[in-house]
Amino acid sequence: MEPILNITGRMRDAIEFYCDAFGCTDITQGRARHSFLNDHGIHASLLILGDVYHLCESQFDALNNNRIISRKLSSAKDVKEIFDKLKVDGVVLNEPSLASNTKIFAWVRDKYGNEWQIFN
Repeated sequence: MEPILNITGRMRDAIEFYCDAFGCTDITQGRARHSFLNDHGIHASLLILGDVYHLCESQFDALNNNRIISRKLSSAKDVKEIFDKLKVDGVVLNEPSLASNTKIFAWVRDKYGNEWQIFN
């Protein structure tokens, strides 16, 4: 299943934000033929860390709440670097910290309301 990130009216900014944070390697724009989430279509698809994420414009902030995406990253350094980018204008729920042995865990709600649990 490909995750959908709900964006409230700032699609171009969101594309740039996520591509900066994750170093997206591919962007495909276009509206979906069949849309959902109250008839709002998919406006962009990003290739993030090898997986496709769809960005869907939403007029309703409530749709952004409780969207949690968990991602395993290659290293503690990657966790910290991506966390630092995602937390800009967002809410830090858990600073990068030692979860077990050498594993680092961080949790942030980005400025679009999507929550990211990132770890190595």
